[in-house]
Amino acid sequence: MTSNTRTTATTTTTGAAQHYPTLQQTIEEIVATGFVGLHVRVDDGQGEWVGTAGLSELGPPTTRSPSC
Repeated sequence: MTSNTRTTATTTTTGAAQHYPTLQQTIEEIVATGFVGLHVRVDDGQGEWVGTAGLSELGPPTTRSPSC
């Protein structure tokens, strides 16, 4: 399966999310500068926060050879 649609999603668990209120906005701004996609996971001992933005391609892992 391949997905090339722009996505934005957040998943929060317990109290960690309240400590990072602008992190999702920040990763969306980073993607807007030209990054294809970004995934951030924060585990601060109080809980876990996961945020994503940009494009993703779902499917089996691929091996890339170095370009240099």
